[in-house]
Amino acid sequence: MFVNKGLLFMAYGAAGISNSDVSDLTTIKQFGMLDLDGSSNFSRNEEEFVFVATGCGGLQIFEVQPKWKNK
Repeated sequence: MFVNKGLLFMAYGAAGISNSDVSDLTTIKQFGMLDLDGSSNFSRNEEEFVFVATGCGGLQIFEVQPKWKNK
């Protein structure tokens, strides 16, 4: 589990990883889950990238693009 700029990405084993907005701890908002091959054992986000260690897929790297950037 690692928080960067108010975003929390948490490894959930066979369920994948979750993504939540924790910039205001009184109203935490869960954005959703990302199902990945194998068990997600570790996640960390740095700047606009999320690094996930999975059992079957090895290291997977994703680019985070907040909705406000797409407009």
